[in-house]
Amino acid sequence: MTKSIYDQLNASGTIAKQRVVETFTGDALDTDRWSTNNVRGTNTYAMADEVDGGFKITSGSTQYDGGSITFNNIRQFSPTASEVISVTKISNLTDLSAVVGFSDNQDSPTFASAANGAVMDQGNYSAYVRLGTSQTGTNNNVDTTTSRSTNWTTSKISMTLSSVILTVNGLTGATSTGNSLPTVKLQPIFIGFTNSATAHSYSIKYMECYNT
Repeated sequence: MTKSIYDQLNASGTIAKQRVVETFTGDALDTDRWSTNNVRGTNTYAMADEVDGGFKITSGSTQYDGGSITFNNIRQFSPTASEVISVTKISNLTDLSAVVGFSDNQDSPTFASAANGAVMDQGNYSAYVRLGTSQTGTNNNVDTTTSRSTNWTTSKISMTLSSVILTVNGLTGATSTGNSLPTVKLQPIFIGFTNSATAHSYSIKYMECYNT
């Protein structure tokens, strides 16, 4: 009897858990999976015509314009047993804030009063990449020792019952514990805002999310 690849790679009786892998290739975003959301202003969403360009969001040119891509509030990932791996890039270190990870809110990942989430934060309010976690408005931000950069950055966020761990470019970066950990089902999110009256872009070329 021919077995599936999954059966060949896993012990008998192991049940497959929810998993998604997105490489952001082709000429258009997979809108059966992803939803674009103008959080403020009118933003541009397009595949980048660049080598290893991935998918690019370009903000409007009014201060705090920005948008996101999410699963349109379809929340399939556990707040206590899941992981998200991403490769992202920001175009500006001075006037741009962008985060990637998990959220229950498609308009704001961790800093909204009603949001639950866990994200890698490249906001301009710190010189370093940060881990941000939130539980219904109780927020916690922990700096890593990795400086913010306009290069591609690989992040991994691991959700457990007692902590959230952020790994940046293969190095353990930050851990969050306590009452700021999300407690509700989550969706992937990539979101950013311009902090000036200038359009800025932020890109993603890989995301993998799975329940553990």
